[in-house]
Amino acid sequence: MTKKLLLAALGTASVVAVSQAQDVNLWNDTAPSGGTMNLTPSGGAGVFASSSATTNPATYGITGQDWSAYAGREWTFTVDIYITAAQLADAAINDDVIGYVIGGTTNNYIALSGASWWTADAWNTITLKGTFGTTASALTNMSFAFINDDKATHPAGNNYMLDNFNLDVYVPPMDTLWDDQAPVGGNIVLAATTETAVTGGDTGHGAIGEYNSATETGQWGNYGLQSQNWQQYAGKEWRLSIDLYITAAQLADATIGDDLFYYNVVGVQGGYLTVSNALVADAWTTITWTGTFPANPASLANAGVSVVFNDQITHPAGANFYMDNFKFEAVQTPPPAMDTLWYNPNPSGGMFTLVTNAYGTGIGEFTSSIGAGQWENYGTYNNDWSAYAGKAWQFSFEIYLTAAQMADMAVNDDNFFYQVAGVSGGYTTISNSTLVADSWNTVSWSGTFTTDAVALSTNGSARLVNNDQATHPASGANYYVKNFRMQAVAPEPVETLDDLWVDSAPVGGGMLLSQITDPFGTEQGNIGMFKSANLTGGNVSSYGVSNKYWTAYAGQPWTLTFDVFVTSVQLADASINDDSISFTVGGASGGSTAISTLIADEWNKITWTGTFNSDPSTLTSTGVSLVNDDKGTDPVSGPNYFVDNFLLQAAPGATSPPPVYVTATNNIEFVASEGYSDGLINGQKGWVSGGNWTVNTASGGSVTCTNDNINMTLVQLKPMPVDKTIHFSVRYKVQGTHTPTIWTYPARIGITTASNGSNQGYDGPGTSLTKAMVTLQASPSTVDGYRIYGDGWNGPQTDTLDGNPGDEWEMNFSLTMGSSAATTFFTAALTNVTMGIGSAFTTTEDSVGATLFAALESGTAYPYFETGGFEDGLTGIEVLSVRVIYPKQVVDSYAGWASSYGLVGIDADLDADPDGDGLANLAEYAFDGNPVPPNGAADQGTQPVLDGLTYRYWIRGDDALTAYVMATDDLVFTPFAPVETNPITATDGVLSEYTYSVNTSGNNQRFFKINVDRN
Repeated sequence: MTKKLLLAALGTASVVAVSQAQDVNLWNDTAPSGGTMNLTPSGGAGVFASSSATTNPATYGITGQDWSAYAGREWTFTVDIYITAAQLADAAINDDVIGYVIGGTTNNYIALSGASWWTADAWNTITLKGTFGTTASALTNMSFAFINDDKATHPAGNNYMLDNFNLDVYVPPMDTLWDDQAPVGGNIVLAATTETAVTGGDTGHGAIGEYNSATETGQWGNYGLQSQNWQQYAGKEWRLSIDLYITAAQLADATIGDDLFYYNVVGVQGGYLTVSNALVADAWTTITWTGTFPANPASLANAGVSVVFNDQITHPAGANFYMDNFKFEAVQTPPPAMDTLWYNPNPSGGMFTLVTNAYGTGIGEFTSSIGAGQWENYGTYNNDWSAYAGKAWQFSFEIYLTAAQMADMAVNDDNFFYQVAGVSGGYTTISNSTLVADSWNTVSWSGTFTTDAVALSTNGSARLVNNDQATHPASGANYYVKNFRMQAVAPEPVETLDDLWVDSAPVGGGMLLSQITDPFGTEQGNIGMFKSANLTGGNVSSYGVSNKYWTAYAGQPWTLTFDVFVTSVQLADASINDDSISFTVGGASGGSTAISTLIADEWNKITWTGTFNSDPSTLTSTGVSLVNDDKGTDPVSGPNYFVDNFLLQAAPGATSPPPVYVTATNNIEFVASEGYSDGLINGQKGWVSGGNWTVNTASGGSVTCTNDNINMTLVQLKPMPVDKTIHFSVRYKVQGTHTPTIWTYPARIGITTASNGSNQGYDGPGTSLTKAMVTLQASPSTVDGYRIYGDGWNGPQTDTLDGNPGDEWEMNFSLTMGSSAATTFFTAALTNVTMGIGSAFTTTEDSVGATLFAALESGTAYPYFETGGFEDGLTGIEVLSVRVIYPKQVVDSYAGWASSYGLVGIDADLDADPDGDGLANLAEYAFDGNPVPPNGAADQGTQPVLDGLTYRYWIRGDDALTAYVMATDDLVFTPFAPVETNPITATDGVLSEYTYSVNTSGNNQRFFKINVDRN
């Protein structure tokens, strides 16, 4: 029996939107031990045995946490407690009081003597609730603990058992629509000032806005953001907050204290407050309002938000009060699904020549002519993209320039831009761009298609345009390109059929239709009159539309209808009534109907049905047509029949559900073996080295570097989803006693766009474009003392931690993906593992560069660890272990996996190898590889390892898979044969580890591999 006890902690709740809230787990301990409660593990739980002292408080919990992001949020704490009947009856135990300690403040709520609360000899779940303080700065070094307070002397022995400590915070997922941390301007005329100038202190507000109303009665003004398109948030909750500061003198002034302020969101006003009732003198006050957007998206196409101030009486000259941190948020909407309209990884033709060189395989080389002002373009043309009218698009490609090309005046003044559906933009001059020489750069443009679907039906195009600004060299490339990709927001899934082709007044086409006005009095309006040529039988003619882009309807049923009229005279004509008519839809033919079967002198409704090809690639340039087949010679004069109201309809396919992500841990150990020797770190568990990393080939060997500025780069990450976090930590030892005379930099950790292990050291502010990093800094005043900086050595710093020679240290790096580079942030912490200190010493950077953000989005970013300067006693850095915890996409089937990578047609076959890396799709799926060129060739997923006498391998959780451990005693004469068959029973889509114990009996050598089949 389990009883649940719910108790609410005291505190003031923050006014926040709470619908669609998500639980964020701050602490989860399922096997508690230690603490001042001296919990002793027993069967996964912790046994609490108090000492025999009177009034002995004991705690168990977590310390040094940065929970500033959860200021004002409600938290919930649960713990399971087991108490025996004897313990509950013991007077020395049942007068104990239990509760919690948060941030050093003790809260006691439950006495064990309240037997009615408990069930003896059973697990009871206790739930405590509370609210974090509203001051974020006070939550950067937080603790939370469960507390027991002994009220009397206790016997030696157990009091009770505890298990499953869990602390959650409730956070509504919000998008930031407006964030203004240094307000100035507006029609209330905010003047720029600083917090220090106003208060003489600094609480982190920095630049603020000073409000000084005019000296007149009833003046009002507002400050905000206007003309925004917030349609996607229709019906969603919003939150508006502002920080206000007022001095005691201002607050005491009757001409100020009666001022009124309120919000105006999308034309709706509310939240009326007066200065005297809302603000506290000489302190920052945060005002928070909440509400809900209108349900009609049309009303949010040109929306705004503002804070309004209304002076009630004449005001004095001088400031009224001060403002900061205007912030407007809305409940998130999921990112829209994107269709790939065009993908060309290996461009050739037009302005590019396909080459293979040191910079890549199958890439496009652009070499301009020697004329000034010449322009050329490359792309895709004349597509039917009518289904994407009004939808957002994204056009991207990768470009590479050498340092010599970048420095060439005849090249670096070139201008390139896009043309999408006839609209040009994105003008970039190479010399003024953020392109990095000797590296692949991703260029990404975005925009919105015209709402004119008709215009897009024949003018769906996307192209790169290059404009030479000056005479160019006759020989030598200007730059190289690859991976052109055009995407657009997928059409909305609909329950009703879409009209793919509507023609209510047919004319022209191969059937030689003539448009006439309905002569039969049936009010059809303009109709089409078909008259075949005077030819011998077998004359096939058609009428319809071609070059349509119908990929969204792959595998979906369609319906084609039209009206046909034949007169009695025509029907009686043997040269007409043997004709047959049929269809061609999406490349498939059928539906043959003989004219002789029609009813004369009335409109016949013909309806044909079918199903589009399930391969979307076959529907990129297709169409529909009515086909007439003359069976004999036809008359020279007079029509054959009449047609009208052609209509082809279908419903788009069901939109794939958004991918699910779980947190997966990859512990990357440096297990040395015969395959690695000194200086050959490349390939070791997925690492690439830029220099001499010494591999200790002893069993369980480590990796040491004794050279300055040598980099190790880990295999690439998967694409990072928004709001997910990657954690990256390196545990190491610093060799030697570091006593520098100045601040020096022995190590760096972070994420980079470079995959080749080259030197990635900090070289100026531009570095942040291609990496997110923190630097370890050795103190000149403390022996073996270290701290860390943010981006390079110009960012925020931590306090200095003391150490000793031989200590183990750990640098932890965490990056959380935002919806843009500006909202993507990373944190880092330094810990002296040996001394057990440092978890609170953290530093944060609140944005990354656009280049790195694009790499995180596309899955072309890499964790890296790098040495810095070796001097003043430091002789090397020994890496002990590496851990990467990252968001991992879960797919529930092979089909879902193939769809998530955009594989269609033969590229989606189990035995296909679209990235050409020698690993078929089935293996890429089973081992969690990337099958898509070009990045997939560098990612074959997890690889099996032989760890002593244990063969370890990892397979995706799909019960349709069977894994076979294969072995042979030699690689020449004896083929591999299965030694273990492992039917996978998991269905969670997550990689799990499996092992096989190697039997070496009678064998001097043995070789292993893993094979996978799918049922």
